Amino acid sequence: MTDQLETRAFCLINGTFTPDEAGAVLMQLLEHKINFHRSNNWSHKERFSLADPDSETRIEELTRTKAELSGLLHGMAEAGSHVTIRCDIDIAPAAR
Repeated sequence: MTDQLETRAFCLINGTFTPDEAGAVLMQLLEHKINFHRSNNWSHKERFSLADPDSETRIEELTRTKAELSGLLHGMAEAGSHVTIRCDIDIAPAAR
C-alpha cells in the first residue's frame, strides 16, 4: 500500500516533432484541460449558483498558454525548425 502513496514520475511526451505535430498534441491537451475546467465551472454554478473561481482562473491561464504556444510553434514552423518536447508529470498524494 505504501508504494501507491509515494510520489511517482511519468514521462508523458518525449520526442522531436514538426511544429504541426507538436501543435496537434499540445493544443489537444490544452483544449481538453480547458473543457474540463469549463465543465467543472458549469457544475459548480448549477450546484451553488456561483462560478468556481479556481476553474475560471485556470481557464484564463490555459487560454493564454494556448495563445503563446500557438505563436511560438508558428514561428518555429516559419523557421523550418523541429520541436523537441519533454513533458514529465509528477503524481503525489495531496496534503489534506
